[in-house]
Amino acid sequence: MRKTLAILAAMLAFVAFSSKVQAESNFSGSVDVGAYSAYMGSTSGLPNFEGWLPQQSVTLKHNPSGVSLCVWNSASLDGRKNGGDETDVTLTISRTFGNFSVDAGYAYWAITGPDLQDIFLNATYKVADRTSLFFCLDGVIPNEPTKLEGGVLHKFGVKQSFSFVGQKFALKAFVGGHDGAFGSKPEHFAVGRVDLSTTIGVIGKLTATPVLCLQIPVNGDCETKVFGGANLSLPFGENK
Repeated sequence: MRKTLAILAAMLAFVAFSSKVQAESNFSGSVDVGAYSAYMGSTSGLPNFEGWLPQQSVTLKHNPSGVSLCVWNSASLDGRKNGGDETDVTLTISRTFGNFSVDAGYAYWAITGPDLQDIFLNATYKVADRTSLFFCLDGVIPNEPTKLEGGVLHKFGVKQSFSFVGQKFALKAFVGGHDGAFGSKPEHFAVGRVDLSTTIGVIGKLTATPVLCLQIPVNGDCETKVFGGANLSLPFGENK
């Protein structure tokens, strides 16, 4: 309970800080609130929380430097102890070199059980006007190695945007796996997933992004399933 209250206090403080700096032309960010029928971050084929999850975040970016800070929270509606309750604090630096872009950084995951730390690298290469290839690598380090093992999570795939009946859509398809993270059997090609999303204007700068996901086991223990949800996003500041 104390951890939950501390997390909420931190998010409120971050929102307050963000509102103060948004007037600065070199800062931008967003406040996001969503709900999903499964844990959206499960991309490596490892077991994950099942059930509706509200997820919210605040992101602040310093545009000339490409450095951003994000506080993200997921909370199970029924207070289950097998996962779903998590808060991540992520520091990222982004760089673009022509058609090639890189995000690298550090994240602290406060989860149900021993907390984790993550050092990550995400790379994207634009091969055509609406098509990109991407690769993501996470090195997970547990705070209590005697209770929970770390490991490497990875995924790679393609992003494709297109228009249909005047509406823009984003399609993402990827394969994910791990090297035996959290003491499980190594599955480098564990799961395949396809995400379809679109962004809809609501009012002013407020947008809604519904997403539909199809998960297919490749060589892992996860099940075939369809899940999804929607996110409301309100940007602030200037986008440089």
